[in-house]
Amino acid sequence: MTEIKKPCACDYEACREVWKRVAPGEDPYPMADNANTQMSAQDSELTLPGAETDPCCMGSEASVSVEVLQGFLREELGDAQVYAYLSSCTPRREMARAFRALSEDEKRHARDLAAAIYLITGKAYCPRVCVEQPDMPAHLESAVTDVLHEIGVPAHVKGYQYLREGILFTIRDADSTAGITKVLYPTVAKKFSSTPSCVERSMRHAIDIAWNRGDEDVQEKIFCGAFSGSTGRPTNGEFIATIAELVLQQIGK
Repeated sequence: MTEIKKPCACDYEACREVWKRVAPGEDPYPMADNANTQMSAQDSELTLPGAETDPCCMGSEASVSVEVLQGFLREELGDAQVYAYLSSCTPRREMARAFRALSEDEKRHARDLAAAIYLITGKAYCPRVCVEQPDMPAHLESAVTDVLHEIGVPAHVKGYQYLREGILFTIRDADSTAGITKVLYPTVAKKFSSTPSCVERSMRHAIDIAWNRGDEDVQEKIFCGAFSGSTGRPTNGEFIATIAELVLQQIGK
C-alpha cells in the first residue's frame, strides 16, 4: 500500500502525490524544484497572499479601503431614505413606484458594500443614517389622521399622537417596523420627550380603546382580521404597518 504523507503548508511533494491520482502526467508545480520545497511551514505561510500577523478575509492590504467603503455605504443608505420619502410624497402611483424601486436599489448597493466591509474586517458595519427631511405634506398627515379617526382611536390619549408619528415615520422609512423596538419606539420617544417603553404601552392602550369602542366593520375592512396574536386585535407593529400601507395606497390613486 502506498504511504500517503500528511500534507502541510509547504509539502509540495505530498500535493504532487494527490495531483497524480487526479490528473496523471500533470505537474502542478513545474517551476519548483525539490531543493526549494523543503522550506519551513512558517516561511511558506508568510508567502501566501494576504498573509500577515493579523490577516483579514480579503487580504490585509484591503483594509486601507474600509473607510472609503463605509462612506459609500452611508451615502447609499441616505439616498435610499430620500427616495423612500419622495415615494411617499408624490400623488402619482407610477412615480411613487419608481421612487420605491430606486430606494430598494440603493439598499441593495448598501448591502453589497456592507458585505465587502465584513469580508475585510470580519465585523458587521450597520450605521444608522438619518437624513434631514422636510415636513410631511399636509395631505399625507391629514390622510393618517382621517384613518385613525375612522378606526376609532381617540385623539385625547397619548397613544394617538405616538401612533400618528409612528405611521408617518414608517411612511418615510418602510424598514422601521422591522426594528420597531430598536428604531421606531426610540425615535418617537425622542420627539415627545418620553421613553420607548412608555411609547409602546401608550400605543397598545390606544389600540385597545379603538377595538373596544370603535367601528368593527371599519376595522375588519382595513385589517381583515389578519392578526398574529390571539388577542383579536393587531400588535403595534401590525397596526402601524397596515395604516402606513393604506395611506400610501390612498395617496397613490
